[in-house]
Amino acid sequence: MISSRNKAHASILFIVYDSLLYDKFQVEYDIKELITDIVGAENYDEVDAFVKEVVIKTLLHEKELIKEIEPHLVKWTFNRLPLLTQAILLSSLAKRKYVSNIDRNVIIDVAINLAKKYLKDNDYRFVNAILDNIL
Repeated sequence: MISSRNKAHASILFIVYDSLLYDKFQVEYDIKELITDIVGAENYDEVDAFVKEVVIKTLLHEKELIKEIEPHLVKWTFNRLPLLTQAILLSSLAKRKYVSNIDRNVIIDVAINLAKKYLKDNDYRFVNAILDNIL
């Protein structure tokens, strides 16, 4: 199950990232289609419920989550962060606030692993510091 859960977290990251990218360039998209495509499912009903829940809650509460993150960004604004960093922070905070029974340390560990894998060399430290302060 570990590899499938890791795959779920990576899928969530890429779905949120794509959504942020589409929003940035004001491109319309169908969220169910985006989720289905990134997960590689035949249809939306086959997608893991955890993935759907985290993505939908992240996107529904995006503005609230940004307001919660911004005070912790010293001399930065959320919009200046790379989109992948934004996606990690948003989905991590959404997991903690809107998805039950996920331990704070697990959320931070997942975020750090994603940051190590997909961000620049030491950016995982930034993600760790922000989430540690917020969560």
